[in-house]
Amino acid sequence: MAFRKVVLSAAFFILTTPLVYADPGASILSLPYINGQPNGGSQCLMGCNSATSPASSPSINNNRDLDGPGLTIELPTDVHFPRLTKREAQVHTHHPAPQHHAPTGHQHHEQRPQAEAPAAAKQRTLPLHLHLITNIPRYTFTNEEKKAYINGELCLMRVPGVTGLPGTKSRWDDLTAIHQTQTDHIHLTAFFLPFHRLMLHAHETALRKDCDYKGDIPYWDETVDAGRFTTASIFDSNPTYGMGGNSGKSGCVEDGAFGHMTLHVGPGRAVTNHCLKRSINNELSWAANQHEVDVCLTMPRFTSFWACVEHRPHTGGHFGTGGEMANAVSSPGDPLFYLHHAYIDRIWWLWQKQNLGTRLHEVAGSTVQKGNGRPIRLEDRLLMRGIIKDRKVSEILDIQGEGGLLCYDYV
Repeated sequence: MAFRKVVLSAAFFILTTPLVYADPGASILSLPYINGQPNGGSQCLMGCNSATSPASSPSINNNRDLDGPGLTIELPTDVHFPRLTKREAQVHTHHPAPQHHAPTGHQHHEQRPQAEAPAAAKQRTLPLHLHLITNIPRYTFTNEEKKAYINGELCLMRVPGVTGLPGTKSRWDDLTAIHQTQTDHIHLTAFFLPFHRLMLHAHETALRKDCDYKGDIPYWDETVDAGRFTTASIFDSNPTYGMGGNSGKSGCVEDGAFGHMTLHVGPGRAVTNHCLKRSINNELSWAANQHEVDVCLTMPRFTSFWACVEHRPHTGGHFGTGGEMANAVSSPGDPLFYLHHAYIDRIWWLWQKQNLGTRLHEVAGSTVQKGNGRPIRLEDRLLMRGIIKDRKVSEILDIQGEGGLLCYDYV
């Protein structure tokens, strides 16, 4: 169903930060956003054609549900996205697969020894023959597991904040604020994938340290629901274990465990109390479909892979959900943000696993938007404003324990 598990080590620290996408000097095609959403009209979210797009182009008319300034998304026009043919999946895992999987149990493994050096990764290169991810075992959270996870999120909304950033009252606000205040630095730059991986780690660390959460970390496999988000089971209205659905007559999400919640950071770059909003859109969710993921996984370089992911499956989850999620600045205010970005992180890991010897430490691209800044460096620091320690980009590239920070896997 909608919740998928992350296999964790006993260390319980899983997510890493994002990287950039644009090749230096690439020509740019602007895709304007108003209030964090695409600016009206018929606009295909990159690489669309009759085989991969809905019958008609998305008509974007849900800006009424969102206030606050947004971003301008700019795409490198020299990135080419080949079409794929359907192939049989043959997926290899980073670690030997466990002999038995318990669909409702916690899938922990011992942390492996620290790698000797980046060159050692060549010994772990995996011949991934296909980029489809549909045959990877899936584990659905039980209602009790959903309830435990959601209770952890509600706890973060009560734990006092530590960053002192404008509008912050809770640890939940802290997480939204570090995203809000660094938006231009972490989107459309090489920091996109690394920063969000580290932000996931910060979120999980807070769940476990401050709220005593002991379960697995879920992700939302959006390929299952692409093109039909309005019927996705993730939008469950149950008041104890549901994520809630669309905005109601009040303009706010009224059902699920997060119904009538008050956000303090956002919308957009604003700092004001406001409710959680959603405007679920089937057409805009189409970019999250399996074909788009498969195309991204064929990209040979980090820059083209990152561009593909940020503008295809990434936008599908955000714009398909709408409301707060459709605002690139304040989207972490919606609890679905973390399930969505765990899924994006999973796609990055699948791409890395195809050739660990080359891709495990591969980052590239500009550190500023429009591709005219200096290239990203492994020693560049990712700022967490005291929620957790700031980390170097190099520390979050291996999710399975190199350097001792991260140790998790996806199922």
